[in-house]
Amino acid sequence: MEKQIRVCLILIVISLLFSCTKNTLEINENSNIKTITSPGMYFSPDTLIASLGDTITFSMTPTHNAIEVSEETYINNDTQSNNGFSINYGETKNIILDQAKVYYYVCQPHIQLNMKGIIIVLE
Repeated sequence: MEKQIRVCLILIVISLLFSCTKNTLEINENSNIKTITSPGMYFSPDTLIASLGDTITFSMTPTHNAIEVSEETYINNDTQSNNGFSINYGETKNIILDQAKVYYYVCQPHIQLNMKGIIIVLE
């Protein structure tokens, strides 16, 4: 029952966040390596569902970064880091997220263009 409630809550979060993002969603259950890129003024995908222990590869272009922020910061289109993950401009970096939760991130210079994303990590 708890797992069903968690899945329902995640689906609600996804539907709410789709109204805030470019609406690209990636669910790839066959791979434990996921990639997020910055091909333009958006992240691709901007919504990613991953499992605990998956490797997330961020591949940023020289004009974009990806900074983890709180849910409140994300909703308010702000850029203050919550001291979570940080991918520098032009950097390619692998991270492994070790908690089942929703991670929020933004591109600091382009947040006003709605350049932000989420990673939903399931158990």
